[in-house]
Amino acid sequence: MCASGLLLFGWQGLPAMAQDKPMLDPNAYQAKALDYVEDASNAQGNPAYQAGRRCGNCDFFTASSQACGLFPDHRVAKSGWCSGWTASTP
Repeated sequence: MCASGLLLFGWQGLPAMAQDKPMLDPNAYQAKALDYVEDASNAQGNPAYQAGRRCGNCDFFTASSQACGLFPDHRVAKSGWCSGWTASTP
């Protein structure tokens, strides 16, 4: 079924479908489980946070769609942060 959807919409439809997803609510269960905040500066009190880390430079983040591999049903703020932050690979 997934393959037929890709044929129907084409690869170009994937970013559009991702952008139709809602923004992650910081109060949602999944967000709270990973300490997600929409603004990384609000994570300064979290021991896992280090200055300069934000969704926009995380390996799980896709800038074109604001998609995050850790929250597949939602988009996240580029300036956000969560405890799942992983350094981007060049």
